[in-house]
Amino acid sequence: MRARGRGTKPQTGGSMNILQHAYRKLSLHDYRVRAHYGFLAQGGSLSEESMFMNMGFWKDAPATLDEAARALVRLVAQTARLGPGDRLLDVGCGFGDQDLLWMEEFGPARIDAVNISESQLKVVQGRVLERGLGERINLWAASATELPFEDGTFDKVVCVEAAHHFNTREAFFRQAFRVLKPGGRVVLADILPMAGQKVGAFERQNMHIKGENMYTRDVYARKLAAEGFGAVEVQSIREHVCPPYSSFLLRRVGEGAMAERMNPVVRWAARAYLKRFGTFENLDFVIASAERPAHAAARSAS
Repeated sequence: MRARGRGTKPQTGGSMNILQHAYRKLSLHDYRVRAHYGFLAQGGSLSEESMFMNMGFWKDAPATLDEAARALVRLVAQTARLGPGDRLLDVGCGFGDQDLLWMEEFGPARIDAVNISESQLKVVQGRVLERGLGERINLWAASATELPFEDGTFDKVVCVEAAHHFNTREAFFRQAFRVLKPGGRVVLADILPMAGQKVGAFERQNMHIKGENMYTRDVYARKLAAEGFGAVEVQSIREHVCPPYSSFLLRRVGEGAMAERMNPVVRWAARAYLKRFGTFENLDFVIASAERPAHAAARSAS
């Protein structure tokens, strides 16, 4: 089976292209997600030194969100067993901080980074070129559910805190299975509802979570297995993510220096969200991993 879509066309910038994949018509949800992250490109980051947008991994009491965010993407890479020679696919790459870190610390041969937000990709493009990594990091404007790659292309597929947006997460699982080499691994850092907890419509809309993606980690594991994956593990790390991230937000959103850096609409939204939902007590945060079996046949991605 060949790659989905009608091919690519280069969007030039400097000496590096952003490859534009022609995918099917976006849904209203997709447009909202793209607009949301395009807006964050204009001053919505909560970090100090980086442009990370993940909630971070706070197990070892990092002093800043930047440190916590780096700890989370290191955990994802370690779970993926990322190493020299690997071809890596990063789906939902944000501003590319994790790709730069992975290239420096784990040394994959090549990273293909996918994002639905072209405004974010333009930022990534400049950062990649600045570090002289244009030959090793490729950028794609494409949908996570219509990946523009041949079957069996990648050793590892990762997704950091983006799959809850996808239309749908299961469609991404299908695509990840297709583009992985036999024996390859997929790893996600992902947001789910806690078992027995209700996540209301306002909260889902605020976090741009598709209703079809609202299921617990037990169901999550079954859905990965249903797509053909083996060695499935879905581990909750919420105690090291949700409460400390909430505490960080409560401390930082009102601080003068941070308030001046943030887009005022983002600052207002963060305050309103915290006032209403507090410590994310109804949300789970997981590290999910699985492998495409070594002798697995390709499955239909339609």
